[in-house]
Parts: sequence; structure tokens; C-alpha cells
Amino acid sequence: LLGLNTDRLGVLGAELVTNGDGSTTTGWPVADATISADGSLIVTSTAAWGKAYQAITTVAEKSYQVFCTAAANGRFAVGTTIGGEQLMTAKASGTAVFTATGTTSYINLLAYSATVGTVARFDNISVKEATVS
Repeated sequence: LLGLNTDRLGVLGAELVTNGDGSTTTGWPVADATISADGSLIVTSTAAWGKAYQAITTVAEKSYQVFCTAAANGRFAVGTTIGGEQLMTAKASGTAVFTATGTTSYINLLAYSATVGTVARFDNISVKEATVS
């Protein structure tokens, strides 16, 4: 369902992301990066392609709506692995739908550059189970 027209979404479930409003970094581990918060999450790479991520519990074959506002070299993706893009390829901002393939999916906030020190900002991060009509 990647790329599904979001106009076909019905009822959305409860919020699955913790601290998606950028008020705190709690719940967002990092890999090859540091993270801070000032009302948005700021990911600064310490190696190429640094990232923050959050594991969310999903149900295989169910659809989920994901939303994120990214700026300054930021991209968000959804994968079956930390940093992965298997379920939703990286995009700058907006809404998308993915179908889970297992019990854990990763929301990946990517400092989208091979350059060390790349800074990326993220806000309004949300994932909810979606009923597709």
C-alpha cells in the first residue's frame, strides 16, 4: 500500500509515536548521531547518514498512516530495521501509508547526507493504524 491515496483512509487509531512533538528526546535513541529538542527534534550526524529512530509495535498486514514535518536535510522513512526504508522510502515531509510486515516497525529520522555534522529537524511525527476503505 505504499503510495496509497490517503483520501481512502477511514478511522485512525491511537497515536503510536512517543514524543513526536519535539518537546523531549525521550524515546528516540540515535545511531551515528546526537539528538536534542527545542520544540522540534534536532538530529546531528556524527558519521555518514546519522539517524534517530523509534520502534513501534505493529501488526503484520495492517495499514498505518505516518506523518512528519522535516526540514534542513531531514528525511523520514519507515523500515523493518533501524535506518531502513523497506516499508516507506525516505521523504522530506508529509503523509504516507505503509503496510506492516511484522510486529515491529521503525520510524527513522534521517540526517540525509554522507557529510558528518549534517543537521536535520523534525516535528509533528505521528503514526496511527489506519482503516483503508
